[in-house]
Parts: sequence; structure tokens; C-alpha cells
Amino acid sequence: MKYGIDIENRYLRNKIAKELREEDHVVIIMNDIEYSGFGDMLLKKVVLANQSKVDIYLYLNLVEGDEEELRIFGDGSILSKRFYEKFTFEKEKMNFKISDYKKDMSYYIVSNIENSVVCVEVMTKRGISLWEIEPYISKALLDISKDWEGIMR
Repeated sequence: MKYGIDIENRYLRNKIAKELREEDHVVIIMNDIEYSGFGDMLLKKVVLANQSKVDIYLYLNLVEGDEEELRIFGDGSILSKRFYEKFTFEKEKMNFKISDYKKDMSYYIVSNIENSVVCVEVMTKRGISLWEIEPYISKALLDISKDWEGIMR
């Protein structure tokens, strides 16, 4: 499977990419592009994802907020929804609220990437560590690849 990974935190991005590559998946890192402004960055990420034909694009962002919550949204595709299902399967082990999956085409990246897109926004007021959710993200990405292989046969 081919993954597009868009995670600002370099250590977390590299850890997830390494785990996927160890299972023989192709990983395109979306954060290594050069750009001249925010619009240019978005455009180049979309072009890179579409030209590389990623099966799924994962965007992960940490946002300060008034509550502890994970918001997961995407393009409504099978892979995007399966990521949500796999990710939330063990949600009782996580120390924060997880909102219901939402299809949201208002984001430029979601509406312009030709294949599946899933976005995870980590809302936090206590400085939640991304390391708390990393194992669940990696596991969900690997699990959907197994599902996808079964679908594609």
C-alpha cells in the first residue's frame, strides 16, 4: 500500500513511516517539500499525493483547545472510514474523547486529493503527547492495509 504522511512532528512522522516501511509499504513524506507560502504548500502536497497515487493520505495536527478530544474526518471513502474504525477500536485505552467520524470536504487537501484522505486533529489543553496516540495510528494504518489487500484481490 502507498501512504502519504503529513505530520509536522518529525520524530513522530519518522517513527510511523519506519513502521510502515518495515511491513513493505511505500511511504511518501509530504512535509519535505519546499514552498513559498501556505497556498503553495497545500497545492504542492495535493500534486505530490496525486502524482504519487497514494492510496491514503494521513494528516495529523496538534491544536490547542478547551477540551481533550480527537477529531477524525476525511473524504468519506472506505479506507478513511476503516481507519477511524480501527483507530477507535481500543479507544477505552486512550485518555481523551474521540469524536464521531465526519465527512468534511471543506478542507482543500480533503477535496482535492484523488484518493482516500483521513485527518486527525488532536485538540488539547493539557499538552497531550502525540506519543500517546502513535501506537494506535500505526496499528490502524497497518490494519487497513490488510483489509485493502483483501478487497483488491
